[in-house]
Amino acid sequence: MALRSTNERWGWVTRALHWSIALTVFGMIAAGLYAVSLDTSTRAGEMNYYSVIDVHKSFGLLIIALMAFRLLWRVGERSPWPTAETPALEIVAARGAQVLLYAGLFVMPVSGYLWATAYGEPARFFGVKLPGFVHFKGEQAKLVHHIHIITAFVLMTIIGLHILGALKNHFIDRNDVLRKMLGLAPRRIETAP
Repeated sequence: MALRSTNERWGWVTRALHWSIALTVFGMIAAGLYAVSLDTSTRAGEMNYYSVIDVHKSFGLLIIALMAFRLLWRVGERSPWPTAETPALEIVAARGAQVLLYAGLFVMPVSGYLWATAYGEPARFFGVKLPGFVHFKGEQAKLVHHIHIITAFVLMTIIGLHILGALKNHFIDRNDVLRKMLGLAPRRIETAP
């Protein structure tokens, strides 16, 4: 198993980063959606909300760190070539979605951090209190709140399209795009006897 990617396969570092970020994003989204569904009208409900939000923030901070490493790693990394049958429009759409995913995975946690610290909430990374570097107030705080929420919905849409594209490649086009990211061997081509 190669450390770095080649023109044919993704390296194990890229695959590990991809799946680690994916799981962290799903954890962050799940915690965020669960938090907003909680009843905060009681003291116990409010405490529960802040506990879940701390987990949500921790996942967000972890995503920033993983994405920074992923971006640095990606700069010197090759990408496996698309199959010869892949339409040019699909290649452009996949590259565009990748750029939007990268941007969204930075904008969403950074805006969430700025939003939280604007209202005096401490940033905690799985229980460890972190210093607040920037404290927005008033209109700036509202702006980062809106950016965070809008980016979350845009990002969920792009992630959904990304998953659908991977499933289309695997089940309809029957190519090895998903298998490469899973680290599996290429499909065997059946030949007629």
